[in-house]
Amino acid sequence: MKYDLKAPFLAAIILLLLSSAVFAKEGFPVMSREEFERWPEIPEYSCMNPFPYKGANCTWYAHGRMLQLGYCNDALNTMLSNACDWADNAANGAAVKRAPKPGAIAYWDGDADFGGAFGHLGHVAVVEEVRENGSILVSDSSSSGDNYNVYEIEPGEERWPTAFIIVPKYNE
Repeated sequence: MKYDLKAPFLAAIILLLLSSAVFAKEGFPVMSREEFERWPEIPEYSCMNPFPYKGANCTWYAHGRMLQLGYCNDALNTMLSNACDWADNAANGAAVKRAPKPGAIAYWDGDADFGGAFGHLGHVAVVEEVRENGSILVSDSSSSGDNYNVYEIEPGEERWPTAFIIVPKYNE
């Protein structure tokens, strides 16, 4: 039996090109759990994602979400290790800052712990919003054992990120 793979391959390429242009230009809203559960069909989380443990891993999710939002793959590819190393390894235009901004990577070092979720490996999430009161809305994977979470963190909370990694947009 012979399979024609041209049409699905072409469709995936067109989707990738369109998604990169739209996401980089207009942003991309926080996904619902139902939208996220389609991650195997989203190239940024599947075929474009270099992390081997797909489906419930904070580094895999943050890398995929940042690609989905239109951030620079060259900078993201400097952070392909455990989350606790991302701030030290950030390069190719990425910078570590103390203040959050939408589209930043929220970073917790290996000493950070709120509820035993991260341990010595650290944790990363994506800042979806910075609110007027200074709180941040983040999305991540594996902080609660689920493959997708969205939650708010208030300034001064014990679980406030150690730092924020600012990654340039793809076209910057």
